[in-house]
Amino acid sequence: MNRRPRCPRTVAALLLGLLLAAGPATSLLAADTVRGDFLPDADIRSVRKDEGKTSPAIEWSGSIGATYIDAEDGSKIWLTPFTLEARLNRDTTLKLEGDGYGYVDFGGTTTQGFNNITLIASHVVYRNEASRVRLALGAIAPGSSGIGSRAAKQRISASYYRQLSSSWSLLATGRLTRRNQDPLPGERRIEQYGGLQTSYTLDQPMASSLLPR
Repeated sequence: MNRRPRCPRTVAALLLGLLLAAGPATSLLAADTVRGDFLPDADIRSVRKDEGKTSPAIEWSGSIGATYIDAEDGSKIWLTPFTLEARLNRDTTLKLEGDGYGYVDFGGTTTQGFNNITLIASHVVYRNEASRVRLALGAIAPGSSGIGSRAAKQRISASYYRQLSSSWSLLATGRLTRRNQDPLPGERRIEQYGGLQTSYTLDQPMASSLLPR
């Protein structure tokens, strides 16, 4: 059964922009963002749906948002982060994501273009009734005008998802990202990232029936 695309997570994107606004704009644009490791929709759907049923066709989902950052160094940044996900079967997923089209004003000097376009292929290597272990390989293309990436990168990641109860869940993620180009002073060719996330699901929203599950 085909699924309707997810609603845009604009609020999440705006919060991410506010958190990162305290750092230099160039560091933000050069970073390998972590958006693909949070809100694990594919894992949540897989855990909560009937395991005995399989989808007869590819399941598509996506999101798009907008981020505005007014940085301390005077830079002003607009980004339109997006994701497009194709779930091929119960275990295998392809995802295209990025910071979208970006516009940066460095106090009179502007640059713009698409930023951090990333293709990720992931596969569940272990599953039971309440948990999943997923491995993923990805490739990151440089931005069309040099925004956000000095050169192409490759990354490998692993994540563990656990449904603790009907409302609570846990996600642990680790990732290694390798640059093709020689790193600048103070940078590493191989970057490391680790994250731990807990989530609570509102099954019956109290404020409005329009709120998402």
